Amino acid sequence: MWEPGLAIWRELACNVVRKSNFLRRKPIIDLAYLVDHVIRKRVPLHRAIQDGATDITVVLTHNPAFRLKPVPRWMGKLAYPEWPMVARVWTARQNVHYNAALDLMKQPPAGIRIRVFRPLKPLAVGSFTIEQKRIAAALALGHDEAFQQMAEDAEPLGGSISK
Repeated sequence: MWEPGLAIWRELACNVVRKSNFLRRKPIIDLAYLVDHVIRKRVPLHRAIQDGATDITVVLTHNPAFRLKPVPRWMGKLAYPEWPMVARVWTARQNVHYNAALDLMKQPPAGIRIRVFRPLKPLAVGSFTIEQKRIAAALALGHDEAFQQMAEDAEPLGGSISK
C-alpha cells in the first residue's frame, strides 16, 4: 500500500498545505479543505470501493452501537473562533457522512468484503484524556483485542461485518 498512499499524499498535499497563509496570519494547514474535501467528499471507505477494492479492513475506535451525533454550531465557533470556515465545515453534517459509512460497512455492495475491527470493551479514555497511564492501558487493551479478533476472523466473512 506504499505507492497508493504516496500518490494520495502527492495529490492532496499541495491543496492542504498553504504556505501563503502564513503571511495572512492564517493556519498553514487548510483545515477547512482537509475536513470538507478530503474527509467528507473522499470518505476513505467510499474511495476504496471506487478505486476497485473488494477486500477492505476497517479499524474503528468505538463499539458497534456508536453513531456520531451532530456538532452544534456554537461548539464550532467556540473551538475555532479565528477560523469561521473551519468551524462551519466541522459542524456541517459531519455526522451524516460518518454514519453513512457505518451503514455501508454493515451492508457492503455485492462482491465487496469489509472486515471491521473495533474495541470489544469500552476504553477508559476519551478525546481529552492526557493521563499517560490511561492512554498506555487503552493501547495495550486495543492491541490484545485486535489480535483476539484477528484470530477469530481467520475464515472469510462472506461480505459481512465482524464484531
